[in-house]
Amino acid sequence: MKPVREFPSEAMVTILRGEGWTHSKYGEGHNFVKEMSRAAKSQSLPLLTVALTDSEFSAVYDRLLMHKRHILSGNLELYVGDSRERARKNLEYARAI
Repeated sequence: MKPVREFPSEAMVTILRGEGWTHSKYGEGHNFVKEMSRAAKSQSLPLLTVALTDSEFSAVYDRLLMHKRHILSGNLELYVGDSRERARKNLEYARAI
């Protein structure tokens, strides 16, 4: 099984959803990522490498903030780090009420 850093599929779906992106052939980002994941695994390539061969994804990728590009490149600490901060703030709020 490929390391999760080569297949940040959950992060990719979340980022594409946040961008409001849909693909002309695959529809919503989730379906695109599912298809690209299958292709990447069958070719033993990282998810991002295969996804970038698609011109529509490549166009949205070029517009992403560098932070999001780093996440898709496998720097998942950046993705998880945001989640931890949100969870901490939610806990603080819950304790306050």
